[in-house]
Amino acid sequence: MLEMQAFNLSKCPWVEMLVTPVQTPAFAGSQAPVAIVYISGDRRSQADRCEQLVDLFGLLPSEARLAWMLAQATTISEAADALGLTVETARNYSKKIYAKTGARGHAELVRIILTSVLAIS
Repeated sequence: MLEMQAFNLSKCPWVEMLVTPVQTPAFAGSQAPVAIVYISGDRRSQADRCEQLVDLFGLLPSEARLAWMLAQATTISEAADALGLTVETARNYSKKIYAKTGARGHAELVRIILTSVLAIS
C-alpha cells in the first residue's frame, strides 16, 4: 500500500513536494489516477527572507540567519553548525531573537516567523 510522502527538493529557494495516493475509483472510461503530486515553492531566497526578518523585527543579520534556520525546523545545534557558530553563540543570539520577536520558545518563534507578513510576501 502506498503512503503519503513529503520531500524537500531545495532549501534555497524553498521547494517541497507532497505525493499522496489516490483512493477514489476511476471515472467511467478512464484509468484510475495513482497519486496526486503537490509542489510548493518560495521564489525568495534565504538571503531575501533574512533581509525581511532584519526589517520586520529589527534583528541583526546574524540573528536573522539563525532565526530563519530555526523557523525551518532546525535545532539550535544544527543551525549553529550550519552557520559556523558555536552552540553557545547561537543560544545567545536566540535569546536576543526571542526578545525582539516576542517569542517564548522555539515553537512560538516558528509560528511567529511563518505566520508573519513574510508568509505572504
